[in-house]
Amino acid sequence: MIFSEIPVDDAEGAILAHTTRSDGWTLKKGHRLTAEDCRLLSAAGITVLRAAKLEDGDVREDAAAKEIADGASGDSVTPTAAHTGRCNLVATIDGVIRIDADTVNRINAIDESITIATLPDYARVNAGQTIATIKIIPFAVGERILAAVMQALNEGDSPVSIEPFQALSVVLINSILPTLKDSVVTKTTALTKRRLGALGGTVNHVLTCQHDESEIAD
Repeated sequence: MIFSEIPVDDAEGAILAHTTRSDGWTLKKGHRLTAEDCRLLSAAGITVLRAAKLEDGDVREDAAAKEIADGASGDSVTPTAAHTGRCNLVATIDGVIRIDADTVNRINAIDESITIATLPDYARVNAGQTIATIKIIPFAVGERILAAVMQALNEGDSPVSIEPFQALSVVLINSILPTLKDSVVTKTTALTKRRLGALGGTVNHVLTCQHDESEIAD
């Protein structure tokens, strides 16, 4: 990829380095210039602009981000569409994220043009939540760099996956002190049910006894 000052007359197919505006139109950074774009620029009196031209073996940022995201997505993870060199990974279920940190670190060490960021291993996540992101820093990366990343991904399991919560059935035992208000016990029981429900579990029975060894043992 070559960055340079390019005459507008020779800029078709180049990638715009800076957002450019004129009356009634805007060409955003990263936009690949068309013949019509070049005519607009010329009509606005712009003769030279800074842009990038891809070389043989360069892979556009969105295509590279999507390929890496597809390879990094494990069980219950789906990639979004790539945009401006970024592709997010999204959880499709509630559960616990599992991250293969060795693979992620190995990929991040391949080249500064590519980075993967994730939530920490064992973090609780919800369906629809963004749990990781792949970002291509420049407008394109070399095929050899992308191939090295894909090789690292193919050498093991997908580094980002979700383990679903297991639906546990629970008995709740409340041991009561003489000074404890009934309202506190009621509130604690309701809160425990909500917390378990959020993890796919249920409280199928509630027992109450005095805070005493023999009663708790019984």
